[in-house]
Amino acid sequence: FVDRLSSIIDDGVEPDDVLRAITRHAAEIVGAGDLLGSIVSGKRADLAVFAGDPLDPSTPTRMVISGGEITYEAEVEPVLALQGEALALPDDLPEVYIVKAAGVLLPGGQIKPAQILIENGRIGGIFELGETISQAKIFDLGVALVTPGLISAHVNLGQSLTAETDDPFTPEIRAADALDPA
Repeated sequence: FVDRLSSIIDDGVEPDDVLRAITRHAAEIVGAGDLLGSIVSGKRADLAVFAGDPLDPSTPTRMVISGGEITYEAEVEPVLALQGEALALPDDLPEVYIVKAAGVLLPGGQIKPAQILIENGRIGGIFELGETISQAKIFDLGVALVTPGLISAHVNLGQSLTAETDDPFTPEIRAADALDPA
């Protein structure tokens, strides 16, 4: 998947446009743009955490947060915090917490240091580093880059919702049909 994205960039498409295509625009295509695809207050806290450039095929995905809960964490050295401390997230995250990172993909396409307030599985807001938000626990992801969860409009998510079929052509099934916004 990412290999193909790199070739698109090599063909002259701007990296910011590619990131928007696999986040915000893909969410809109599958009919979930009001829930997913950008880090905006009120949307689901679906985040991808990378050790570097998410469009570089050699960059590992360090963590995936879905609905405010960790659904994937790489079995590699922890992401280092800016202060040099190792990141140690608990297995059970609190209902309200803050994710702090050196790079956060903002809705306008800019990547800046920021804090993301997560409340009950939703984005509560995006704040500048150092800004006092609440008394919530802060989890420092250090130099990691945080993006909205990546979305591919061509997936097999909805297939579990239909009777088994040997027909590979199933236009009646959409990825959005399997989305559980709860």
